[in-house]
Amino acid sequence: MPSNFWSKVAFKSGNEPGKRFAQLTGCIRPRTLDRLVPTDPGGQYTESQSGEIKCVGYNHFVEIVEPASNRACIKCCDDPADCQKSPKVHPHCPNVIPGKYFNCA
Repeated sequence: MPSNFWSKVAFKSGNEPGKRFAQLTGCIRPRTLDRLVPTDPGGQYTESQSGEIKCVGYNHFVEIVEPASNRACIKCCDDPADCQKSPKVHPHCPNVIPGKYFNCA
């Protein structure tokens, strides 16, 4: 991932035993990553869908990339219940991973 992919990003973590998590939420520059289509409304990824994406040190994650909204979020978790994916086809980061999203327009 290019170093300028995130334009504004917030990090949050928790260390409660069995409930550890780390997350990034914020604004992205989709044009910095050639595999993203800037007009795409986005989608979500989980460890069950991708063999390439991993959260080192965690067993579970959920990630949403919304190129058309210049927004992305990822949450890495010990407990799969803390990394629940959305049943929606085009979920929105704030609905799945609460956090700081600035004004990504």
